[in-house]
Amino acid sequence: MQLRSVSLMPSACCVAVALTCCLMFARADILEDWIYPLEADVFFAGTFEKQWSHFPHNKSLVPITLEHVADWLESQGRDEEVIETLEHPVTQKAFRSDNPSPVQYIQEAFLQGHSMVINSLNRWSEPGKRVAKDLNAAADLPVDVYMYLTPPHSQSYGMHSDVMDAFMVQLGGSKSWKVCDVTSWMAPRERYDQLPLKLNGTCEEVLMQQGDVMYL
Repeated sequence: MQLRSVSLMPSACCVAVALTCCLMFARADILEDWIYPLEADVFFAGTFEKQWSHFPHNKSLVPITLEHVADWLESQGRDEEVIETLEHPVTQKAFRSDNPSPVQYIQEAFLQGHSMVINSLNRWSEPGKRVAKDLNAAADLPVDVYMYLTPPHSQSYGMHSDVMDAFMVQLGGSKSWKVCDVTSWMAPRERYDQLPLKLNGTCEEVLMQQGDVMYL
């Protein structure tokens, strides 16, 4: 388990594929593309559930575009269970708008510094369904696919730790991450941003560019 925090460089769009326990792929070529230049057996022997890893690439490895996002916004409307607008990272205030257009509502929130999360993309998006189907067929475990839209000089979440493994795939823009090798269960009452210092953890800054993949 790692602590991670994210902050944005230019506006970014990324997709997270998470499982509750372990992660494998039904199609070997997908895994090989994502973890290149590692080979699958090397990844599972030395990285999987042992350490985080960053895999730079020069092209997007998931066929999802901002045009898809606009279509999803129109079809899902203002359903906060599907498309969640996060509190502003500085003011901690929620976004409010009476704009009836889902796309314009999200645009307003984005321009004011609010990030968005598209939850459980695999339940109603065909590209998300394809990814989840492959993962579930291989691992026989629950799979969730999320998409994060983050405006410039902002962030989605602060430093935190998740219970599941995840692949973060950068679809567009770039995002700056701070990843720390700290097991949060060792100090459950400490603030996350205090854990690396308290437990002598090591942290590393990672810049995710379009096409990059990070395993956590």
